Amino acid sequence: MRGVPLHLPTHEPGTAPSLDPKGRTAVLLVGSYEGLGAHCLLSIQRLFPNVFKNFVFASVGVIDSATFKNVEEVEEVRSQTKAVLARYVATARALGQAADSGLVVGTEVVAEGVELCKRIAQAFPYSVFFLGRLVFEEETWVHRILHNETAYQMQRRLQFAGLNAMVLPVRVLRSAA
Repeated sequence: MRGVPLHLPTHEPGTAPSLDPKGRTAVLLVGSYEGLGAHCLLSIQRLFPNVFKNFVFASVGVIDSATFKNVEEVEEVRSQTKAVLARYVATARALGQAADSGLVVGTEVVAEGVELCKRIAQAFPYSVFFLGRLVFEEETWVHRILHNETAYQMQRRLQFAGLNAMVLPVRVLRSAA
């Protein structure tokens, strides 16, 4: 993922346009605030210049058996997910894009994510859903286990639900060490 600009071009604060529910909308499914999401945002702008009026960032705050112990821990997952989404929205707005976010907290990433996407599609009917997937120059069995097929599973379910979905590959080059 080399080549992610450290300083993204920005617009003056407050100059990002308002959301247009009837405009074309890029919905990015993101996890944490890291290189994968930033790469996807920039790839969409490069591949589809001036196509999308809105950018909506969607995320599933995952709760597992350890997190599910009490309400405070579930709320902490919600709060952390909300903070990550706020950073993506701020980045898109700094790039001059209309942006918003949507989140859900649950135990099953794919099922919860698909339901969230369906709700977003109701609010923004001209949406295309984008998922990022790491593609390693030299993939090993460990990469296949750690970087599973979640993006493809979601793409399939979204398309079966009648929603447009694309998986964006993000290359991870072998280190020059």
